[in-house]
Amino acid sequence: MMFIGSVALMGVPFRTGFYSKDVILEVAYGSYTWYGHVAHWLGTGAAFCTGFYSMRLLYYTFLAEAGGHRKVYEGAHDAPRRMAIPLRVLSVGSVRVGWVTKDRMIGLGTPFWGQALYTHVDGRVRIDAELISNQVKLIPVFFSMGGGGRARRRYGSYGNAKKVYERKVTRFKSRYVYLSKKWFFDKVYTEWVVVPARHHAYHTTYKGIDRGVIEIRGPAGLTQALYQRGKRLGKMQSGEVYHYSLVMVIGRVRLLRRTMATTRSGFGSLEKRLRVCGRYFVYNRS
Repeated sequence: MMFIGSVALMGVPFRTGFYSKDVILEVAYGSYTWYGHVAHWLGTGAAFCTGFYSMRLLYYTFLAEAGGHRKVYEGAHDAPRRMAIPLRVLSVGSVRVGWVTKDRMIGLGTPFWGQALYTHVDGRVRIDAELISNQVKLIPVFFSMGGGGRARRRYGSYGNAKKVYERKVTRFKSRYVYLSKKWFFDKVYTEWVVVPARHHAYHTTYKGIDRGVIEIRGPAGLTQALYQRGKRLGKMQSGEVYHYSLVMVIGRVRLLRRTMATTRSGFGSLEKRLRVCGRYFVYNRS
């Protein structure tokens, strides 16, 4: 399964990785712009590197002599069933899905995606990419196979691998030491980017906005305010008659005050206000 995944990643013809990677490079070349050609050749170079490290990985994993500790290799085992079953499904997809569904999913004029993917009216790049020469389409394949062959020649035998290592630590020692150093890039990135961003996200976004403004002004704050108001109203239920009478008097006074303060509802003069107040008390007596 690891071999199938590496072959698909290298873009070997008729594997899924071949169709998914090459169609991107074809569209980039088919745009016939300088930046499209730059993207195409950068992707082609990446295909060479992908083939190189994929073949190198296979060699060091399965073919090279063991260089680790004995206890580590004694504990090596195959993947458990819950991991092996998904890997088998993915391996079948890597082998068959590409050449079976290529025309249906990414073929020219296919209605498979319908309106799910928007295509611009001037988007003729896909047509141009379909009509480029086969030599251009096979360039990424040649580069990928060349990278795999280069890794096979360098690491295919113990003697070649030893020569490569000796060359790195003698002839190219300064470059090897420079590239093998850590240089604390991750430390700088963590201290200058990750930690300030996390501090801002916690204290500003989370505590200030999410648990602050939204929590107080939102449903949680409204629920708490209604709960506290309900508790205060509940404390007024003392069971004493004079407490209820006081509340009724205060309510009537407030209503009377509001009625007398209304000047735009037909009660502008003092006489009319007194008349309304008199009717209010008469009706409430009866």
